[in-house]
Amino acid sequence: MSSSWDVYAEQLFRLGHGYPLWDPEPTKHGEVLIGDVGFINEGAFYRLFNATVAADDSLNRYGVPDGYEPFELGTDYARITRQSDLPAGPLCSQTIKCIDASAQVVDVIHRHGSGGGLSFQCTDEQGAVLITKEPIDRDALLPNRWMVKYMRQHYYSWYVFATEVQGLMLDKDDIIFVRGWAKTADWTAAAFMQQGRAAQLSFNGNFGFQANASLSVSVSEGASPILQQNSGPRERRGPVSVPSGKRHRTGSAHRVGPVRDQCVFLQYYKLKVRFGLWPTVLKAAAGPHNLPQQPDDGDDGPMLDIQSTASDDDDDCIESVPEQNKVCQSYLGSALVRMVIGGFASVMIPSTRL
Repeated sequence: MSSSWDVYAEQLFRLGHGYPLWDPEPTKHGEVLIGDVGFINEGAFYRLFNATVAADDSLNRYGVPDGYEPFELGTDYARITRQSDLPAGPLCSQTIKCIDASAQVVDVIHRHGSGGGLSFQCTDEQGAVLITKEPIDRDALLPNRWMVKYMRQHYYSWYVFATEVQGLMLDKDDIIFVRGWAKTADWTAAAFMQQGRAAQLSFNGNFGFQANASLSVSVSEGASPILQQNSGPRERRGPVSVPSGKRHRTGSAHRVGPVRDQCVFLQYYKLKVRFGLWPTVLKAAAGPHNLPQQPDDGDDGPMLDIQSTASDDDDDCIESVPEQNKVCQSYLGSALVRMVIGGFASVMIPSTRL
């Protein structure tokens, strides 16, 4: 059976907001920031280092790869910051239908962050829902060639740093380069793992670490759906005022209220590995005289020749997540229903949009 974080991500990815994190809470390495280089494990993002700051910055307290050079985008032209980009309330997969949500209930969610009275029905074997108490902020860089070029030039040193220095067991395409995030405060997530068809899920409005008791399932006789749920943050935090000058660290503009540091959706670049081999263009980027020794994986077969005819303009070894989905939004009364047209796949840079 698939894991809860995989089912959750697959189901909500189709909404087009980014890669859904089953565990949005910041790890001990800190909250997700643009320019983070890291990996996703069991639905949580872990930073290796941040490529936009100096090697001795506190964000890079665990070290940086050999030959590290910070990434510089130049201007803020490509940066898009939107406060309250998505309203508080539920975000449902295509297989989850919000029922018994009156206009009054939805209005209370948006104005007070209370989800009392929300009920959902699963129409397929699997489904997922995210409920947020606060609106969702977004901060991202538009798809750009500079991040792609930087990643292509430095990716191998990142992989060596992760596997040889930090000792992590990662596949070649596990490391990602964050270009955007969507964050909120309190949240509750749920995923029907199997036999979810016709099951109903009720939410009583409690958020945070104790919210597991706020979700209940009712099913028809003979059905045994498997539901996994998660909630956060695990620790309650008081309101905070974030000055705009800290935006490069927090991504938040000047605002007073609950801390929105829970990353529910992630946008990033990743390496595209074919047949378990390093892309030729990636290897050639290091040059024939300073290319580091390939790690001995033991199962990769012959490596590609670094004397490649691929040009530095060949970006097809890097892909962007998410793809350009076609998202339609319609309203049934005051309840927001998101209908998505598009597949669950990543596409290459030329066809990617924010």
